[in-house]
Amino acid sequence: MKRRALTIQYGGLALAALALAWLAWKFPILQWIASAQRWVQSLGAASVLVYPLLYALCNVLLLPAGVLVVGAGFFFGLWAGFLLVLIGNVLGAAIAFAVARTVARKWVERKMLSSPRWQAMDEVIGEKGGRIVFLSQLHPLFPTSLLNYFYGITRLPFWSCLGWIALGQMPGAFFYVYLGTVGQYGVQLIHEKSRFQLSESGLWIAGLIAALGVTITLAKMSANLLKEIDERASALRVL
Repeated sequence: MKRRALTIQYGGLALAALALAWLAWKFPILQWIASAQRWVQSLGAASVLVYPLLYALCNVLLLPAGVLVVGAGFFFGLWAGFLLVLIGNVLGAAIAFAVARTVARKWVERKMLSSPRWQAMDEVIGEKGGRIVFLSQLHPLFPTSLLNYFYGITRLPFWSCLGWIALGQMPGAFFYVYLGTVGQYGVQLIHEKSRFQLSESGLWIAGLIAALGVTITLAKMSANLLKEIDERASALRVL
């Protein structure tokens, strides 16, 4: 399971890179990206408000937001992009948590706790608390947007849960935002807005490898949680 999770996540990255290379060969992708960057920058301060709100909306509606994470690094740079993604993620988690704990509690309980896998997750959270929230956010196979609704029907305190979610999202968000920042640097080199410097390029690549290494290590740590949940879910199905 651990090996499969990593294969899915990083195999997907490799396929995405190949797809992007093919599109760049067939279509003027770089020009489109440059136009999108100019449009985002033309929004000024509004872009800083709109971007995390858009990311939060994707989380609440259970829509994939990976492109937005990479785009944050491309459009806003490493640290500003990372902060905007983190704010958007926590905001989306807060909304989903609040909805599940109040107006939609009975519906979420009925839908989720009817599954042995979610029952097992509920048991593990009851035993080990917020640390499980942190680990579940690290793993590439956990549906983290859906988990935000699930947390709302547990006994976890609101603010404590959001804190663990933020901590768990940081490594992965940083890696993908970094990826977008490296992409921005590459586009600038292609358009000759920046001169190639071996030392600077080496630092970018070394940083990307380091971020990838940390992400893989943390994903391996969380794989034990997935294994325990699968074992408990299997036992519940037998019963």
